Amino acid sequence: MMKTTWLKKLLVGTASALALALALSSLSVGATAASNTLPPQSASAVHNMVWTPPDLVIWEAKVIYVDTVYGWYHVSFKVKNQGKWSAGPSTAMVTTMSGTVKYGSHSVPKLAGGATSGPYFDYVNPNPCGHVVCAFSAGVQADYFNKVSESKEWNNRASFK
Repeated sequence: MMKTTWLKKLLVGTASALALALALSSLSVGATAASNTLPPQSASAVHNMVWTPPDLVIWEAKVIYVDTVYGWYHVSFKVKNQGKWSAGPSTAMVTTMSGTVKYGSHSVPKLAGGATSGPYFDYVNPNPCGHVVCAFSAGVQADYFNKVSESKEWNNRASFK
């Protein structure tokens, strides 16, 4: 009798875990279904499943070339999802560090957990001083329009180096 009860509990627990996995596979926490999607899980992995939201960051933001005559900077960057769960499509925006001047927006596709998109390229003139190169203060922000619900919203911005 004891072995039968243990077996019933195991089967009920497995069925509950499978039902939970199916329910979670269509769930979107804090955003639309296009913004956050859950990765496929096996029934055995459901017991160890912990939801960690996507986390979009700017990766390898750098100045590639400086036009010393006109003060234009050719910059590049990548967008990385350092979270474990997928992030829906978003927009990266290149701006001055104050955010007052927008240079270019770049569409970023849906990114699986750990995936990187890019490189993206842009030209910026962060401080137009005529024919003199001035202090450089431009950056880029991932998920500029805040479409993806992330674990860390504060780490989306980076400056070019």
